[in-house]
Amino acid sequence: MWILLFVVFLGILAALWVLMTLKGSQHDYANMNAQDMVRTAAQQALAVMQQCQLQAPGTYTTSALMSFGFPSELPAGASWVCKVTSGGSDAQGNVAVLYVNGPATHWSTHGNQPAANGGNNPLQQQYAWLVAGQMAAMLKEQGSNWVAGEVDAGDPTPNLNPVGGGPQVNLSGDMPASLGYATPALVSGVVAGGF
Repeated sequence: MWILLFVVFLGILAALWVLMTLKGSQHDYANMNAQDMVRTAAQQALAVMQQCQLQAPGTYTTSALMSFGFPSELPAGASWVCKVTSGGSDAQGNVAVLYVNGPATHWSTHGNQPAANGGNNPLQQQYAWLVAGQMAAMLKEQGSNWVAGEVDAGDPTPNLNPVGGGPQVNLSGDMPASLGYATPALVSGVVAGGF
């Protein structure tokens, strides 16, 4: 009888250990997947921006800029939008701004942060800053004069908050005002004095 109880007790301990191991593995996988999503979004941004800055003034979707097979959606949902306006300081005399046209709808399912619903919520803002930070690191390696940053949800100006600090860059007319979500953004062709 005591042996049977001991075996059942060991079985329960083994089951608890397996469940804890699985939970830890899921947590590690989710965090790794979230980091991959950020890195992929930043890599996509740089690729799309290369095409964006070559365009005539107008607004372009990812599918209009990139060849067939390029992902139409970011790993966390939504997609990049390119807006080119005249009067900038790039080679064509334009300003090019790349931003996300919707909240990262799937981001809340990754990592161990709670789910959130767009807007100025900390989760969406964290995602925007993480992607912007990854873009800035990649730009530094390439020596690009693009500026990576984050635009707050609901900012009527809107202002780019550059990664690494420094003055905000006023993007009025260069991207939509009062976005309903925080977004990472890449900018080229804004007069250097604005930085």
